[in-house]
Amino acid sequence: MNNNNNMYNNYNNSYNNNGAPQQGGFDPWAQPPQPPQRGRGGGLFSPHNMALVSFILGILSLVLAWVYGIGVVTSIIGIVLADKAKKGGETDGFVKAGMTLSIIALCISTLLLVGEVACGGCLGCLALGLL
Repeated sequence: MNNNNNMYNNYNNSYNNNGAPQQGGFDPWAQPPQPPQRGRGGGLFSPHNMALVSFILGILSLVLAWVYGIGVVTSIIGIVLADKAKKGGETDGFVKAGMTLSIIALCISTLLLVGEVACGGCLGCLALGLL
């Protein structure tokens, strides 16, 4: 019985007058320590991942600028992802590089697409004998 009184007194002594645990005291309602976060976290659609995908799509858009319309689509997706990553608070170089590469690729792809359509129309008219 004396042992139980000691435990109760030790428990009460571990709190100060405000009810908060004293330094080094035992708090049975305290949250357990959280495991450390690895990397930047945030899951699949984190701002860092969106910035990285934007950078990759910017490079891919430059490579696919010569393919009929594919460069335009990938560069637009890259611009949107870079914008979302920037609004999400990402300040990494991938955001700036992804946005820059995607805009350059969009300009090149659009010019090539317009040229391909115009040349295709001219060649079609020549084949039909309309010019």
